[in-house]
Amino acid sequence: MTTLSLFQRDPVSEVDSTDAQNTPRELALALGVFGIDVCTNPRSHIRSFKTFMLEHGQDGLAEPWTLSPGGPAASVWCNGPYSDPLPWCERLARHTGPWAALWKLDTTTRWFDVLMRACDAWACFRDRITFERPGNCGTANFSSVLVWGGGWVPPLELAPYLWPSSNGVR
Repeated sequence: MTTLSLFQRDPVSEVDSTDAQNTPRELALALGVFGIDVCTNPRSHIRSFKTFMLEHGQDGLAEPWTLSPGGPAASVWCNGPYSDPLPWCERLARHTGPWAALWKLDTTTRWFDVLMRACDAWACFRDRITFERPGNCGTANFSSVLVWGGGWVPPLELAPYLWPSSNGVR
């Protein structure tokens, strides 16, 4: 898929899983547009030119993170599965293009260490995020962090959501 995906995805089978939670619409708008959403689902609000989703038989870890075969690395958004973040964090660490990722703030894990070593900067969210998924639109019982690398720069529209970042970007 190479057309810009705006808000609504194809109405494919709904996956009721704690790993299929969506970035809220307002936050997705503030993030801007990415080349690829590497771990999406049919209800995602993230705007991207290309998506990888299990519901379409795509494995974002196995697919090339480029917009065209053999092309340069694309800008990547990753709100990966919280049940197994390590492979996603390792892949982000190897990505040569711009990237941003939304994760649970858990500084005691190996996957968080991998992210911290790979990122340009990170910032904690001011409030707990209210993720969206079928049957659950409650606020998370944990803090979240936005982590970025490869030269990605957070849009100014994100400022109301984040504490000042680790490198002073506001």
